[in-house]
Amino acid sequence: MAETVLHQLVAGTLVVRILNKKFDYEEGEKLVNIVYRDPAHGSNVRNIVLNLEGVDQVRSAGLSVIGRLGLDYQLKVVCPSPDVKKVLNMMGFLPLLKIYYTEKEALQET
Repeated sequence: MAETVLHQLVAGTLVVRILNKKFDYEEGEKLVNIVYRDPAHGSNVRNIVLNLEGVDQVRSAGLSVIGRLGLDYQLKVVCPSPDVKKVLNMMGFLPLLKIYYTEKEALQET
């Protein structure tokens, strides 16, 4: 089975790529494990860049994780599709997030 969530730590920013078309329970659980349970990150993470470039749908579990991350970290979202951005807006998450076109752009802003 192919990996659906990739991550790397770049100078205090955790860069996460969701590789599935749907951001649902499975990806949400993996992301929670990476951010909150992986001792390699711990207090080293100040910001999170969440790349949603290939994601077409965010389901309730994915929204729950995005909401939690938006409260706990400075969350930067890269390339949400128009449908995903619409759902984030309807849920009231856009004030918690910063939206970027590229990971490079998100990483350059501190």
